[in-house]
Amino acid sequence: MFFAEPGRLDAFMQSSTGKAWDEGFEVLRCLNTIDLDGIEPFGFADGISQPQIDWAQDRDVAGDQISYSNMVALGEFLLGYRNEYNKYTDRPIIDADTASAGYFLRKMPRRERILAGMERTW
Repeated sequence: MFFAEPGRLDAFMQSSTGKAWDEGFEVLRCLNTIDLDGIEPFGFADGISQPQIDWAQDRDVAGDQISYSNMVALGEFLLGYRNEYNKYTDRPIIDADTASAGYFLRKMPRRERILAGMERTW
């Protein structure tokens, strides 16, 4: 697959291929592209691959979404928040009695604490 700035694809392909390319690969079909005016081939609004996280949780994920956007529910990235299905993903729950960092550090072997930067080594 080749990609180049508009008008530079042919020159890029010629500079990237040669005798070794021809010996190793056979072009079965060349699929040309066109400018789709901001719409990707699968119908998404261009930019869907760069989601904008709804940090303020303003987007109504419970209702139908008629128009496409790249706004994504916070719960798709962080546990404990609503996802695109208006559900909360299961997350590990730590018992309040063992939640102090000291408890976990005591249970972790010293070498692992050093490697994790949790213990001074100087």
